[in-house]
Amino acid sequence: MKSNLQNKKIEIHHHNELVGVYSLEDSQLIELEAGIQIQIAAGKVRIKENNCKHQYCVQQGWSDQLPIICVPNEIAINVISKKEEMLITR
Repeated sequence: MKSNLQNKKIEIHHHNELVGVYSLEDSQLIELEAGIQIQIAAGKVRIKENNCKHQYCVQQGWSDQLPIICVPNEIAINVISKKEEMLITR
């Protein structure tokens, strides 16, 4: 069974606080603070810009399943989806 894009959302946490819950269905650019941008497009999310030293989170690129973490700036992007249950009968 394919995952349904309408059921996929992301939670963005910054400094241990929930910034918001966003649908992967809606393309948008979210600016957490100066120099930190999160982009949602084509059913995926990425950290587009960040002012951290090593840029590992930016290099991770697009994701629609795995979390994206930036330890220096305390950013966590988690992909959540509603599980659809399937009943199989004979």
